[in-house]
Amino acid sequence: MAMLAIVLTLAYPSLRGFFRGRVIDSEACRLFALTRYGQNRAVAEGVPMILWLDMEQGVYGLEAVEGFVEEDDRAAAYTADSKVSFEAATPAARTAYGPPGVFGVQTTTSSSSLRSTAQSVGTGDRNQVVIRFLPDGYLGEESPAWILLREGEEENRANERWLVQSTNRLYYAIQSDPPAGVRR
Repeated sequence: MAMLAIVLTLAYPSLRGFFRGRVIDSEACRLFALTRYGQNRAVAEGVPMILWLDMEQGVYGLEAVEGFVEEDDRAAAYTADSKVSFEAATPAARTAYGPPGVFGVQTTTSSSSLRSTAQSVGTGDRNQVVIRFLPDGYLGEESPAWILLREGEEENRANERWLVQSTNRLYYAIQSDPPAGVRR
């Protein structure tokens, strides 16, 4: 019994880091999969789709754009882990005189009071980021250049995953490092 206690005491610091990284990887993969699903639905159904991310509440989901279908039976919402916070490059905050592709950064930390049911969230909410998938397979102009998922409070690249838009606006990809042009 004493031997087991010693082994667990020695292994605990390395295991803590192992499990910490799993939360952010899982959340990033789920958000990434939702981008692929949204794009596939938009092309297959010929209906624009939106993936919304309520950064304050830590809730995100996918639904058809209002007005194209009466009711989206396949709309879905997911609650992010309470340890995960989000940042995004929001096109609404683009500077008038900056070069094309210059985005403002919107930051928030998810709170513990999270919604867990699929709801239609208005796109006018200032703490909400919207990725629009067009029926031709492209991402809408208002879609963010990147979304940062961070586990915990500290800025540590091991606890960050970036969902980055491709240069041709066709898809998002997961990265461990910041995209080009973003200083951390």
